[in-house]
Amino acid sequence: MELVVAMIQEVATWLPHRRWTWIVDSGYTALAGHALPEGHVVISRLRKNTVVYALPPTRRPGQCVRPRVHGDRLPPLAKLAAGLPGDAWIPLILSLGGKSQKRQVTTLPVIWYPHQVARRILLVLVRDPADSAGLTVFFTTDLTSTGPAVVQTYGLRWSIEVIFHDVKQYFGGEDPQLWVGPAPTRNVVLGFVTYTLLWAWMGQARSADRVTQSVKSRFHEALALLRTVLWTGEYFRKGPDGAILEKTLPDLQEILSRAS
Repeated sequence: MELVVAMIQEVATWLPHRRWTWIVDSGYTALAGHALPEGHVVISRLRKNTVVYALPPTRRPGQCVRPRVHGDRLPPLAKLAAGLPGDAWIPLILSLGGKSQKRQVTTLPVIWYPHQVARRILLVLVRDPADSAGLTVFFTTDLTSTGPAVVQTYGLRWSIEVIFHDVKQYFGGEDPQLWVGPAPTRNVVLGFVTYTLLWAWMGQARSADRVTQSVKSRFHEALALLRTVLWTGEYFRKGPDGAILEKTLPDLQEILSRAS
């Protein structure tokens, strides 16, 4: 966690006037308890057994005792959601698995103790109207945000998982062939760089009308197309002439590009 905080602080020095939203998985929820630079917001999922507290009561005039850090402990999140009135939930349409799904969302400012530090967060509860028992919990350190904005922003994180999968699957990011010294780290970095360069090339190819509609979001098809273009320009163009070769060459290029 200290390395993540150090990375965020370093990035903040590069663009000090830019607002950053860090979308992290549940393993990094404690990031909300660290002192992040101003303008840096954390959004993540939260376990349903997380202990949260109500906001501290308003201090009375003339009160001499030390002000409370938090209010009463709130019930378990599933029970808390079940006790909310119906008009507290906002209808929301989400794209899940390529299909539109109906959900309901509500928010509640609470006190939470990540990293053993009292932190005011915006709790975001999401449920399926057809299954009130199913509950998904998110949070954000931006108290001015809204429930739909938090859920939709967290949905952007799926693209990161797709990148991890593609780099592991096609560039050996998970099981490099060399394990000596810095070789594994360099292999992973090279995989991410190659991945970025491929999609940069795809952007140019789209502008040149050389890419079909089905290649836009499928990495393995983009990789096969790049191989086909490279091989056509560097290797197969110098092959022997003949009607048979001209007839079979496109099919051969397609098979090899996908099998490599």
